[in-house]
Amino acid sequence: MSKLTAKQRQELEALAAQPDDQIDTSDAPEIQDWSNAERGRFYHKDAVKQIPIYLDADVMEFLADRAERRKIDTSTLANELLKKNVELIMAAEA
Repeated sequence: MSKLTAKQRQELEALAAQPDDQIDTSDAPEIQDWSNAERGRFYHKDAVKQIPIYLDADVMEFLADRAERRKIDTSTLANELLKKNVELIMAAEA
């Protein structure tokens, strides 16, 4: 991501200092009537969650090597290994 210019920084500071009641929201008016809203419309229980996970270099190298040999992607292998680990933990706690 590129750094802000002095002019951009100045404009952002001016906007941040502006009171909320002076901000023009006419192009995106606040929704007052929620009578047609649907709870959970965009919820999908099987949705894939994408979160950043930072791995040590040696772990990443291991996963990449194993995944390549099995001709699967690294994420699939990591999920398989983590699921097996979860199963082992759950079994040990039972």
